[in-house]
Amino acid sequence: MTDTRIADAPQPAALSWQSLAESGRLARALDRENATAPHLRKLRLTLEPKAEPHTLRLKMPCDCGSCIVKAQMKAGASCLVLVWNEEKQKCSLRLKELADAAPSEGPTVPAAGVAAAEADTQAAASTATAEAVGGAGGGDGAGGAGGGGGAEGGG
Repeated sequence: MTDTRIADAPQPAALSWQSLAESGRLARALDRENATAPHLRKLRLTLEPKAEPHTLRLKMPCDCGSCIVKAQMKAGASCLVLVWNEEKQKCSLRLKELADAAPSEGPTVPAAGVAAAEADTQAAASTATAEAVGGAGGGDGAGGAGGGGGAEGGG
């Protein structure tokens, strides 16, 4: 007999990038971008830490508007740097809209907290995946965080 509980488990609701940007929890991680790799766009996401590991689903600010990044968050993690590779994805990020939605002053994240979150999300690099809503083809969703990675979204 096949156990279908995992397949039947409800997916967590996708977070809205607009509301996260307006609250100062989603912004471009310019300090992590590299001028020699302009096709790699990085977004920093700051959330309240949860006591247990959980799956994060985020609607991306992309051209098609239907790309969703899915990443595994470790227990206690509050910061994630998402990497969007514009050479591998079917659409580009709408960076102007993201910047326009951001508040003039966002919440400050202690440097130690960012470094710890980057170390946590580096370990999650191989488990982060991406999917597209509506049956469109997803990306190759490799990810991590911090200086070298994030969840690469597909769309």
